[in-house]
Amino acid sequence: MIFFFAANGQNSAEKIDTCYVTAPSTLCANDCPDLSLKSNCSIDSFHFELYNRWGELLFQADDNEKIASFDIYERKKTSPKEYRYVSGTYFYVVSYVRREGSIKFQGESNGTITIIL
Repeated sequence: MIFFFAANGQNSAEKIDTCYVTAPSTLCANDCPDLSLKSNCSIDSFHFELYNRWGELLFQADDNEKIASFDIYERKKTSPKEYRYVSGTYFYVVSYVRREGSIKFQGESNGTITIIL
């Protein structure tokens, strides 16, 4: 935990959350990690979203079971002959809530995932 002290002469301290949540940078067919979230702190709840380069929401999850079920070979519902995901870079956002004692922190992490098929 990092403490910042006000420079205005007041005797107050503000706690700044230093928690981070990340996803793997690469997903592929062979010898790559599964989609899972890593964190340096204990998370009470989270919401994960995965977007393509055009900002279209492709996948979302609120629990580890749903994230573990992520399948890069999922077929499009509109066209069973096409895959939902193609090789390329995708953007993710993770919103999370955690507590430290009586203090509740809400945070957000984001990054990119490269899918290689």
